[in-house]
Amino acid sequence: MPSYNHAPFVERAVGSVLEQSLGDLELIIVDDGSTDDSRRILKSLEDPRISLIFQDNEGPSSALNTGLARARGQYIAFMSSDDVSLPHRLQTQLEFMRAEQLDLVFTLPQLIDERGRRLDDGDFPAFFGKTFSSSAELFRLLFYQGNFLCAPSAFLRADVLRAAGRFRPGSIQLQDFDMWVRMCPRSQIRLMGERLVQYRTRAEGNLSGGKHTVRMRFELAVLYQSLLDNIPGAFLRAAFPDVVGPDVAASAEDLELDKSFIYLSHEDPLIRAMGAQRLFSQLEDDRLAARLRDERGFDLGQFFRMTDTLDFQNHGRLLALKTECSRLRQLSRFRG
Repeated sequence: MPSYNHAPFVERAVGSVLEQSLGDLELIIVDDGSTDDSRRILKSLEDPRISLIFQDNEGPSSALNTGLARARGQYIAFMSSDDVSLPHRLQTQLEFMRAEQLDLVFTLPQLIDERGRRLDDGDFPAFFGKTFSSSAELFRLLFYQGNFLCAPSAFLRADVLRAAGRFRPGSIQLQDFDMWVRMCPRSQIRLMGERLVQYRTRAEGNLSGGKHTVRMRFELAVLYQSLLDNIPGAFLRAAFPDVVGPDVAASAEDLELDKSFIYLSHEDPLIRAMGAQRLFSQLEDDRLAARLRDERGFDLGQFFRMTDTLDFQNHGRLLALKTECSRLRQLSRFRG
């Protein structure tokens, strides 16, 4: 449980873990430099299952990595210090994981407000309306639609998590999204329909709120640059059958060309630009350029036309907006 400035909620969050029907657990709380009353509250909690760590403020990824380094259990459950786990959460997820032979299990959340009152799903729709039956299908959804998995509901095998590597310290908004896409190719992942976590939405918003859009776009760009790296060809074929050819004997070069077109199939101009950048480099290789032309019907003319309309920085929209603002100002002066 990473914790930062959640004094009004942290005692309830901790209590919801200690009250679990599955009592054989350790609760590792990492206070990430809170400046409110959180530290005093945490120090007042007495239970031998609690391990309390205080560190300077370094962000959620650092707090998660600190906690995971201390964890000794065979399974790991994530929890936020302003959310609530229902009493049977851990037991239900453990039984489901073992029965289905899974590595990572999420649940749908029940939305609540600052006072603990239930909210409608429409108040935070990102979590809802998406289903998948395989890790490849999940990877495709994450690639095209972004993260919709509720991180405080995650329950997973510790060895699988550690094999995926640590959370990226420089990420404070998309660190969980980055972890899920890294785990997809080598893990069995499912989403339970049962709501076992109460996810609190608050008036001042959270790290994924609109005021952090610029940083989120930066993290998105960094994440997507390497998102398709080191992924087996069979998994990419399963996730993107409409882009990646069915030839299981395809070469590594074929796979790299496929990745360029996967990026280009995205709706976000920023992500499509990554595919164009890859093709720009691949077209410098005469052999690859010939393969693009002869096997995929893609030549320099098509590349030029594509990049002429690839406005990944929205210059076209900004210019149109400036033109419209100028027109409205002139109209206002004329009427005045």
